[in-house]
Amino acid sequence: MSPSGPTAPGTTLPAKVGHDRTARRILEHAAQLFGTRGVHGTSMREIATAAGIRAPSIYEHFSSKEVLVGELMTIGRDTTIDHFDGAVRAVSDDPIERLDAAVDALVSIHTTYPMLMRV
Repeated sequence: MSPSGPTAPGTTLPAKVGHDRTARRILEHAAQLFGTRGVHGTSMREIATAAGIRAPSIYEHFSSKEVLVGELMTIGRDTTIDHFDGAVRAVSDDPIERLDAAVDALVSIHTTYPMLMRV
C-alpha cells in the first residue's frame, strides 16, 4: 500500500484467484473500498461504478454484498493458509524457526495484500 492510498487494481488479490475478469475486477475494487471505507460504508453501486459496470450487473456475479464479503474472506483465509503452510514447511522442526517463519509469513501477507487483509 502506498502512503497516499490503497493498492492499485490488479494487485489487491493473489493471481491464482479463480474468477472471470469481471468478477475479479469486482472483487479487486470491493476489497479496496471495503479496506478503506469498511463494508457498511460501501454500497454495491459504488463497487459496480469502481469496477466499470452497471450497478445491476454486479448481481450477475455476486447475489449480495454478504456473498461478496464472504468470497473475499475465503480468498483471504486461503491465502493466509497457503503462506503459513509454505513458510512453516520451508524450515526445520525447531519451534523458534517455525515461529519466525509464521511471523514472517503474516507480515508478508499483510504487506502484499493489505486491502484484502483488512476485509
